[in-house]
Parts: sequence; structure tokens; C-alpha cells
Amino acid sequence: MHTTIKRWGPVILYALIITTISSIPSPQLPPGGFENSDKIAHLVLYSGAGFVARRAVASTPAAIAMTSAYGAFDELYQNLIPGRNCSASDWIADTVGGIVGVLLYIWYEKSRRRQTP
Repeated sequence: MHTTIKRWGPVILYALIITTISSIPSPQLPPGGFENSDKIAHLVLYSGAGFVARRAVASTPAAIAMTSAYGAFDELYQNLIPGRNCSASDWIADTVGGIVGVLLYIWYEKSRRRQTP
């Protein structure tokens, strides 16, 4: 039980954070001074999601699929929030962010193993 919570707790917490942010009824999120700044926010936010997803599952394709599927759910959910909308380009940014996060986790694990005697 403890191992399950340790592996999946961060995934659930991260999903709750994303859902909470997505629940804010405002088209101005995130604040940015340039066009498509929201895509960078999606990429960064979902990089973290990809990182914790890869930590939870031993499969890189599964972690990417989980993150992408959650991004699709999140985009559909935003359609229900006043002032928000569902965007395929945001979902693509979510998916790319998930891939970046998964790759960062792989890099982290490899560098951690090299440092361990």
C-alpha cells in the first residue's frame, strides 16, 4: 500500500493541480506578453505531469499515453468552464510537454544510477 501511494500519489496530486488551474474561469490564463504564451505554460505544466507519470509506471509509452490522455480530458473539461475553451493546439502542447517530462525523468534516472557506486 505504501509503495502504491508513493508511486501514484504525485500523479494524483499533479492531476488535481492541473484540474484546479483549469477550473479558473478566465480566458486570460496564463498571463503572457506574447502570442501563444499559453502553449509554453501547457508545455511546462505537462512536463511535470510526464515526469511523475514516468516515475509511476515503468513504461515510457504508457507514461506518454497517460499524459496525453489526461491533456485531452483537461481540454474537454475546459470547454465546460466559462471563458475557457477546448483547443487541439493546447492538447498538442500538453502531449509534447508530457514527452519532455518523460525524457527528463529518463535522464534523471540515468544520471542518478551513474552517481551511485
